[in-house]
Amino acid sequence: MFKHKKTLAFIVLFFTFFMLYLSSKIEYTTRIVDLLPSSNKKVKNYLYTIENIGLTNSIVVAVSRKDGESDPENIELYSEIFIDNLKSNPEFKTYFNGIDANIETKLNMVFTPFFLKNLWVIIPNNKLSNFINIFKYQKMKEIIEKDKMLIQTGSGLETFIKKDPLNILSFLKSYSKEMTGKLKISLVDGYYFSKDKSLQIFFVKTKGHADNIKYTTGAMNLLFKTIKKTNKDFQDEVENPSLKISVNFTGPHAITFYDKDVAQNDMFSSLYLSFILVLLIFILGFKNPFSIFYAAVPLIVGEVWTFGLTYLLIGKLNILTSIVGAILVGLGIDFSIHIYSRFLEEELKNKDLRSSLVKTIEETGFATIAGGLTTAAAFSSMFFSNFKGLREFGIVASLGIVSTLFACLLIIPLTLSFRKNVYKPKKISGFGTKFFHKIVDEHPKKIVILSILFVIFFLIFALRLEFATSLRDLRSRTNPALQTQTFLTKKLGGSLRPLIVVLKGKNQNEIENQFEVLTKSLKNKKISKIESIFSFIPPLNEQMKNIEYLNNTEKPKNISENFLKLLDKEGFAITDYHKKYINSIESGLDNLSPLTFNKLVNSKIYPLLKNYIRYSKEKKEYEIIVKIYPELGLWHKKFTSDIVKTVEKVFKETGNNQDFITGIDVVINEIRKLVKENFVFSSLLSLFLVFLIVYLHFRNIYHSLLSFIPLLSGIIVMLGALKLSGDNISMYNFIATPMIIGIGIDSGIHILSRVLNSKDYNIAEAVIHTGKAITFTSLTTIIGFGSLFISHFEGFKSLGLSTIFGVTACWIASIIFFPAMLKLIFKGKNNDLHR
Repeated sequence: MFKHKKTLAFIVLFFTFFMLYLSSKIEYTTRIVDLLPSSNKKVKNYLYTIENIGLTNSIVVAVSRKDGESDPENIELYSEIFIDNLKSNPEFKTYFNGIDANIETKLNMVFTPFFLKNLWVIIPNNKLSNFINIFKYQKMKEIIEKDKMLIQTGSGLETFIKKDPLNILSFLKSYSKEMTGKLKISLVDGYYFSKDKSLQIFFVKTKGHADNIKYTTGAMNLLFKTIKKTNKDFQDEVENPSLKISVNFTGPHAITFYDKDVAQNDMFSSLYLSFILVLLIFILGFKNPFSIFYAAVPLIVGEVWTFGLTYLLIGKLNILTSIVGAILVGLGIDFSIHIYSRFLEEELKNKDLRSSLVKTIEETGFATIAGGLTTAAAFSSMFFSNFKGLREFGIVASLGIVSTLFACLLIIPLTLSFRKNVYKPKKISGFGTKFFHKIVDEHPKKIVILSILFVIFFLIFALRLEFATSLRDLRSRTNPALQTQTFLTKKLGGSLRPLIVVLKGKNQNEIENQFEVLTKSLKNKKISKIESIFSFIPPLNEQMKNIEYLNNTEKPKNISENFLKLLDKEGFAITDYHKKYINSIESGLDNLSPLTFNKLVNSKIYPLLKNYIRYSKEKKEYEIIVKIYPELGLWHKKFTSDIVKTVEKVFKETGNNQDFITGIDVVINEIRKLVKENFVFSSLLSLFLVFLIVYLHFRNIYHSLLSFIPLLSGIIVMLGALKLSGDNISMYNFIATPMIIGIGIDSGIHILSRVLNSKDYNIAEAVIHTGKAITFTSLTTIIGFGSLFISHFEGFKSLGLSTIFGVTACWIASIIFFPAMLKLIFKGKNNDLHR
């Protein structure tokens, strides 16, 4: 190194700049499904519904006055201006397919010639007699006179009357119920309003998926631009300039958009904060502001190498791997502390730079390598996980540990070799290690007994841990779209985001039977509405009853002629729509036949129904999409899980293995299951891999087992403290266990190596000198992970808390419990015995 230091420095510099370039190309994704194995059946089902059925293709827009007052006139005016501005924007067609702003969108689907011709078989059996009567002259006359009166009195029903002058919708209870279900929605001029008329909602239909960050960002920015223009236009229209309107968004696109910004801000904020705090502690510990160079440069280089290599291997960061930067600051600084503190110790002894470096690398350097590799090995246990998110985290974290380790081993000796002896080396701060040694030296037995009791106490609580992953832990609690979603769920009495059931069958009868069993099983569940093709079309046996009744009943005469005459008499302007409306109804009566799935998929309106029914020509199979809207939000795990379990039980009992239920809640439950499956396996595998590396370092099974004492103690206390804090094992704090395995064994290796390399198993030297570095590294790790508390994600906060518990426990075990046990074990022994 001394001979070729300039060449080596140039190579390191060139490689770092190349990795920096690659790091700048790395992408970031907040998709939850990116954490799961693509081969997982439930993940496949979820992705299938998104990509093929397009069930997450709307941004929900909520419009209200900022003061929350009921003001339907001005709220509706603002919405109309907003919609006009959005549609007139040249970019509208790039991002959106359309806008579902009022009931007219659904009425347009119902009141088509195709549906009107089939009304006679769609009307419920018990309503058919009354339905026939409305086409008799006298009854028709009464209805049209009433229409005229309702329009003149400004009832707000003009939209309905224009589309349905004979009020056919009143006979289709399933249709009208489908418009709102149990949701607390009023229809004002056909628009969707809350019952108190203080809130209006509409749906902007998107072209791209929410996980396409570039598309989602563009779509949301277009909406924000539209708000700015609408605010100006609205103020020009209203007389009260102080009237302010609030516009909020929710839905997958809005949630992803806000989470992306929050997550990226959290990632950089936690990284910068941990970096600054750790460097401050480094300066305070070494009592020299120039010492920061030996910590900052290797850390920065290690981070750059890590993300450059991550780009080459994976290409992107997910919501788990995004926190690796902060983790490396907390763990990577340890390498710098051990190497630099030992170097200062040696330089104070012999004043010679070269020999001090050689001694540091020979003793502390190899222990540091062993400690670093064990931490990397602990993370590498996740390589074998079937949980994609953990596997990628294991790759990036292991890569980061090794990169930072090599950066420290190269850069610190390299920079020290260029150094002139300008600054007098100072001892590292003692951090009270002499006090700890005094306790260990005077009361080793008491410390060991109390420590064992302490660990047993926490073990009792550790064994009570459960595995839980909440949807809200995967999202930011401050996400405006999630807050809007929560508000709308409470305001409207139900979720706007459904669970999806897909039923498959070769024929209509088969699917009708499946649907009947499904709806019966959900009868007593907390559901606001169930939406499917059967909301519009009754079963075939019900349709055949209608046909039989109509064939045996006297049919109304001259329906079209009488209808048009009455409209003209009451002063209505007769349009082509009116003619198609009544002619379709009359022709349907003359040509009665059941409305089958085959008719639907071969009709012109089939593209409008693809969110309800699909037909595969290859498989010759029908696919029915059922949307289940829970009364509570999807994050209420107890209620949504109950629905999911009920549906899956039905499929199991009926043997319908091809049918499935999906939705974000199903994916979250799958995460919980995978966390549970992988926790024990990854923990045991990491312990095994770590033991192998420790054994290769000590070449002695007994010494290798001894070095595990701080580690095992720390893990037990961490898990027990986690339970006592009211938390459980989640996808995030899962990561803390292999991390503590790495940290705990690192401390054990350094303490035991110092004792074994000393004369007569000198416990004092280990506690006072190596204990300083361990205290220092523990403090920097706690500070590093403490930065996660500023995160808006509860999962990150839980990881930070778990790590602080674990690091603190490992630190206490390393400088008090472990030395006390070593003192009892090596008491009276000669150091030559182990050589």
